[in-house]
Amino acid sequence: MKWLLALLLLASGACRSSHCTRYADMEAKCGSAAPHDKAQTKTLARGMCEAADSSDPDVARGGAPFAKEADCAADADDCDAYKKCVAAIK
Repeated sequence: MKWLLALLLLASGACRSSHCTRYADMEAKCGSAAPHDKAQTKTLARGMCEAADSSDPDVARGGAPFAKEADCAADADDCDAYKKCVAAIK
């Protein structure tokens, strides 16, 4: 039973990780960062998205808005849809 719980925890983390990766990609592609800042934007966006899952309540609270934007990235097929969704939650 312990191995099943461990497997589920790993799978949920991987799922969240890919969710945050998609968000980071959309932020770099659709955001207002300069071309030479795209890599840094991706790194920061992914880190802030993943912060929403922190066991520290203050860190999780800080990451929550980025997690909501990540939901937009998961649902959007293009930059226009992504930007509309993000604007609606702000």
